[in-house]
Amino acid sequence: MIPNNKSYGFYKSNPKSPASISNDILEPRFNRFHELAKLHWEASNSNLYFGKIPKIFLSWPSIRETYTMWNEFKNKNPKLHDERLYQKGEEKERTDEIYQWIKLVYLTDEFIKGGLKFRSPLNAFYNPYTNQGVIHPGGQRSKIIDLFCKEKSTPCFWFDTNGVTKHDNYEGLYDELTMIPNDDIDRFFNESPDFEYGLTPHYGTFIPQISEGIGNIWDKAVENWYPNFESNMKNLKLKIIGDIPISKGWFKDYLVEQDKEYNVLVQFKPDESKRIVPHEISIRTQLKAMLCIMANKSYEDDFIKVETL
Repeated sequence: MIPNNKSYGFYKSNPKSPASISNDILEPRFNRFHELAKLHWEASNSNLYFGKIPKIFLSWPSIRETYTMWNEFKNKNPKLHDERLYQKGEEKERTDEIYQWIKLVYLTDEFIKGGLKFRSPLNAFYNPYTNQGVIHPGGQRSKIIDLFCKEKSTPCFWFDTNGVTKHDNYEGLYDELTMIPNDDIDRFFNESPDFEYGLTPHYGTFIPQISEGIGNIWDKAVENWYPNFESNMKNLKLKIIGDIPISKGWFKDYLVEQDKEYNVLVQFKPDESKRIVPHEISIRTQLKAMLCIMANKSYEDDFIKVETL
């Protein structure tokens, strides 16, 4: 019987990852479970795919969840540039509310700098309990894709748990996905050393989990990027066109008078304020503005224009 527990997994280390377990120990253990997983996948008609997946088939985080992260950050850190991402001196104890929001800002920078796409794809699998495609790992990146991606599909590894989605109800799901045969999975990841490949026993099978690296790689990237974040905020001279709540709240200390020099201009376009829109869209637009301001990145869509000088 396969354990139904997502709290642990078996990983094949990314050579670039600062893995805490020697590969001499890690690889044999992973290989044993991988062989078992492939036998189960073949018996249950489960397969791993790679390509572009229509966003409509995936479950995306609530915009309220992202907005809650902003509020937690704002409440924890009212004067951004007077605080540090890591506090407590040598212990370097992370203030998580600050870190999680700054990670979103860092990912905004990466996404816009990459031409509105991330360097590495998401990972998703079919959840038979909810009948949805679940993104994991990649929860924070999914928030940024949901906010900023203008395309109808996104690059993704996709695992069809027990072969459930290979029928007419999911027409269009596989149009841009290519199956990675079970016998080729080892070769695929050996030839793609940037990826961390793991297996988690859950939903009666082994769910592949693929990411660019384990968590401490992201931690290090965010920590290294933090001085940019500090500099962006310390030098911010903000001008906002439009009577929008963010201009009256946390960002008001960064606003310049209308005739003064600015280095970030935010314009909320008339077509949003002139028609009745759901409140969710207003929050979504404000979140995009705040993330672009903090990342010091230019961006434009139907509702907003952020211009950095």
